[in-house]
Amino acid sequence: MWPLQAEDVEWLHFDLTNICNAKCPECVREIDNQCWPFLDKTALSLDLIKKRFTIDQLPRLTHVKFCGSFGDPLTHPNIIEIIEHFISEWPGIEIGIATNGGLKNVDLWTKLGKLLNSNLRHIIFGIDGLSDTNHMYRVGVNWKKLEENFTAFIEAGGYAQWQFIVFDHNKHQVFDARDYAIEKGFMRFYLVQSHRNENIDPKYNPKNYDVDYKKIEPVKIDSSKFHETKRELPPRKEFPKNTTDIDCQVLGHRDIMIMNDGSVYPCCHIGARMYSNDLKIEAWHKLAGGKEVSNLHNHPIGEILNNDFFKYIYASWEKAKDDPLGKCQACIETCEKKVARDILTDLVEL
Repeated sequence: MWPLQAEDVEWLHFDLTNICNAKCPECVREIDNQCWPFLDKTALSLDLIKKRFTIDQLPRLTHVKFCGSFGDPLTHPNIIEIIEHFISEWPGIEIGIATNGGLKNVDLWTKLGKLLNSNLRHIIFGIDGLSDTNHMYRVGVNWKKLEENFTAFIEAGGYAQWQFIVFDHNKHQVFDARDYAIEKGFMRFYLVQSHRNENIDPKYNPKNYDVDYKKIEPVKIDSSKFHETKRELPPRKEFPKNTTDIDCQVLGHRDIMIMNDGSVYPCCHIGARMYSNDLKIEAWHKLAGGKEVSNLHNHPIGEILNNDFFKYIYASWEKAKDDPLGKCQACIETCEKKVARDILTDLVEL
């Protein structure tokens, strides 16, 4: 049985839509021909969100993250109402939205700034360079539009973070971008190493593009006006000890992934394979009774987390990689203990 039950869930990760304005190289939207027919402009409905996500069903929920595998959260037509629902249902909840920032208009970004205005509620802007380089990875994102949007968000009181993925073409701009972010009012600036253009395997080591992360000194800025107290919870229930070589990151966070069509997966890494003909995942779905048994349109979260599909993934960690129904490939590539993790380096100290 999957250790995480509905009453244990503390994090929700949403892929609200499969729509995006950008064409980032090696995004699953761009490289996997199998998924193209499924990019059908599907969005998780506001009504379904209100029905399935309530404090009665998820009493320990503390974090919600909107960060898509297939779409940008800002493409959802009801993004404001969705945020308002979670704030109303769980006062003090932490909300994070990850976006390329090049969508919608300043009126919407002003509204977002008034809602996401504390250390608990924020927007992470994926900006990988400056005006002359950001578009080289964030293909299709207009710099002027992006700048107008994050300016409106910050001026409305929004708590903005800048995530900078380091590539060879933008590594020389790390400190200039950091200084510009502080000038514009961003409250956090951090670096992420790129996994693109590499084959991920147990011997994989992320490139650092000659950026010496250990020598970067953060800049101190005052974030006291954004401070909000976190919600206090009773002690967690302990899960069974995991003795396999899979160090599952989402079980540590007590996290689950909700896809734009209502399907539920343990994490975004498995969810991102929903259209990719992963034979093991397809087989587990079939053995569990079909994909519909893991979909919120048909069942509440509590029932889904107890179904056989989740059980098969958990049991796979004990199996050999070459077993036809053996170890989950997504788990091998992202959570095997010898696989390198991302290095996130803050350049702003709060």
